[in-house]
Amino acid sequence: MGCGPQATLSPDIQPAPAPQPVSEQSQPQPQVQPQLQQVDTSAEVQSLINMLLDPHSDLFKNYIDFKTLENIQRTLSLSPSHIKQLFSIINNSKTNLSLSFSASNSISILNFFHFPFNNLDFSNVHIPCANLSGSICEGANFSNADLSGVNFTNSVLNGSKFDGANMKNVEFNERASVFCGEVNVICFNSKGQLATANRSRPVPVSLDPQPTGELLAVQPAE
Repeated sequence: MGCGPQATLSPDIQPAPAPQPVSEQSQPQPQVQPQLQQVDTSAEVQSLINMLLDPHSDLFKNYIDFKTLENIQRTLSLSPSHIKQLFSIINNSKTNLSLSFSASNSISILNFFHFPFNNLDFSNVHIPCANLSGSICEGANFSNADLSGVNFTNSVLNGSKFDGANMKNVEFNERASVFCGEVNVICFNSKGQLATANRSRPVPVSLDPQPTGELLAVQPAE
């Protein structure tokens, strides 16, 4: 069977010499194992964080989309210093509303790197439209936070606190875990989805067809 046209060597290229037969006494040469290089992405991550703080950048004025978050998670790695900086942006949004986009993007990035948020204090932060799908937020405190439009689908929220939080258009689903021991008050959003279960007092959620984020009714436990 033919193998197609043969490659013609140029005059400057000489064929390799024929291999010499290996005698029985020849010792096998040690094999060199290829070394996997670990790419240092710290500069790229720092550039990303700088963009989150730059009022002229898109990441300061817009939310990161799902595909971009996936790409960041796949190609970059976070160091403890990067994690500290991202949390600093989130915390600073408590008093600086201009950081709302940046704070939302920061916590979304942390979530896509599977950073657990158990028992952390997010009270009064502004993280509207953050992507916290699949997040681990057991015992986290979101009291008085701006959570409007946050994606909590498939999240673990056992024992988390949402007292006074802005829950307008928050996205839950039936798989989100929000129970916290003894339940005596529950709230549902306008789509009939369980929004929260809390032992202290209900979270402000809208129960009307056009959500406003306001608490419309309370049914005390019997």
